[in-house]
Amino acid sequence: MKKALLALVVAALAIPAAARAERDLTGKFALGYWNAEAPIGGRYVISKSTALDLGVGFAQAPISDDPTTAAVGDEAKNMQLHIAAGIPFTIVKREKVNFFVRPGVLFKFVPTYNQATLTDPYEKKTETETEVTAILGAEWFATDDLSFSVGHGLKLTSTKNVSANELTTGEVKSQSLVSGLEAIDITSVGFHFYF
Repeated sequence: MKKALLALVVAALAIPAAARAERDLTGKFALGYWNAEAPIGGRYVISKSTALDLGVGFAQAPISDDPTTAAVGDEAKNMQLHIAAGIPFTIVKREKVNFFVRPGVLFKFVPTYNQATLTDPYEKKTETETEVTAILGAEWFATDDLSFSVGHGLKLTSTKNVSANELTTGEVKSQSLVSGLEAIDITSVGFHFYF
């Protein structure tokens, strides 16, 4: 009798835990971000194991002498735009933690000044830098609606190696390189709040 009663108590305690472990967020939206370079963003949960992350970010780069004007000492500020997207695929679910694989991409639109030839005037131009990532990560739910994410993986960068407001001459060649590991750790934690 005692064994049967103990089994009943264990089963009763296990049912709510299993229900929490299988909590379905399908169709929910979340505000938050994965990439600190595109911190204005959110997530839409497509299914029990798949979601879509989108984010946008801005960086302002001042220039003390704008080469597109005749006046020396003119100041200008150019806005740099970042757009990020990713698809986290949950592989393992636990009561409060999900383990996932997240392919993602980040586009950086960098404003520069380009002079086609030495005799031409400078003109404003935008160079695009692309980062493609493959991340293994974990999402920990601090509450039912708030989660924090960390991860690490590979990052492939296609860049023209220009910085905002840089003066360039002629066409700038692009180069691609695996820039090693990307890590989001306790100093740079992503978060999402689900509605």
